[in-house]
Amino acid sequence: MTCDTPLPFDLPAVRRKKLTVDFGGGNQSSDAGLLLIRESERRLGVCRRLAAAMPDGRDPARVQHAMIELVMARAAAIACGHEDGNDHDRLRHDPLLKLAVGRCPESGEPLASQATYSRLENAPGRIETARLTAALVDQYAAHVDPGGEVVLDYDPNIARSLGKVKPGGLTNFFLWRVFGATRKAPLLVVRGELSDILSARTAERMVKRHPDARLATVPRVGHAPILDERQAVSAITDFLARLEAKS
Repeated sequence: MTCDTPLPFDLPAVRRKKLTVDFGGGNQSSDAGLLLIRESERRLGVCRRLAAAMPDGRDPARVQHAMIELVMARAAAIACGHEDGNDHDRLRHDPLLKLAVGRCPESGEPLASQATYSRLENAPGRIETARLTAALVDQYAAHVDPGGEVVLDYDPNIARSLGKVKPGGLTNFFLWRVFGATRKAPLLVVRGELSDILSARTAERMVKRHPDARLATVPRVGHAPILDERQAVSAITDFLARLEAKS
């Protein structure tokens, strides 16, 4: 036999209450954390913001899965460790994932299949990707707590996201839009004097466009400063002191 299922059996009654052991299980889920993800999305609205920025060229008359449902289900599945899109052929029936998306766990229609998510993830082009990036920056800027703790964190891998960016045209437009999302937070621009990526003209333009930005130039340094240079440390120290004075 390829699928053995133990038969149910009865136990002695307890106070005239019948006890039965059944191994059927029913429609269950092992991802209880989906309930926490659902509440976090209600409070933060990350998936709602991304769904609004996603391209959707589908015929509205034939749409069975709203964009917010697709984004929410995919993000929630990844958060629970189901990175492979093939998992959605099984997860589309998961009662808690359906609940997280907004459907009834039992009577609600199944969620989208793997094929739908493959089309979803391959839909954005360069312009749409820039819009999604801007949406994430907007999300961050909308939840910056000026009175919170400032943590120094520098990741050189940030340059990878700009490795294929070509200057001019729509790319510059969307990059400036992304930069504009930082207007709600104080900003310190630290530039290497010899940088051939961030020009002095662009750095000055950033400061002029931002209502609360300062520019620090590290002499005889290219792109990007290590941030342990004397000029960089002094600029960061002054910047943090100014933030603390405002809090």
